[in-house]
Amino acid sequence: MFWRIVLPLSTGAIGALGIFAFMQAWAAFIWPLLMTSSNEMSTMELGLGLFQNRFTVDYGLVTAGSCLSFFAVRAAFLFFRRQIIQGITLTGMK
Repeated sequence: MFWRIVLPLSTGAIGALGIFAFMQAWAAFIWPLLMTSSNEMSTMELGLGLFQNRFTVDYGLVTAGSCLSFFAVRAAFLFFRRQIIQGITLTGMK
C-alpha cells in the first residue's frame, strides 16, 4: 500500500526536500571549516573565504567563484524543477 499509493503521491515533496537539502549542504561553511584539515579537502565556500585577506578582498576572484557556485545550484534546480514545483504546489492541498 505504501509503495503503490503513498510514495507516488509524495515524489514531488521528496524532490523539493532533496533540492533544499542539497542547497543547504552546498552552502555549508562552518561544518567543513571545522572538519577539514587541509586546503585540498575544503569546499568551494571555504575556498572563497581564502580570497579575503585581513584588509583586502580580491573581488574579481570572489565574484568568479560565486558564479561557479551559483551555476551548480542552478543546474540542480533545473534538473529537479518539476518535482520542486509539484512539491510546493501540492503541500497546501488536502
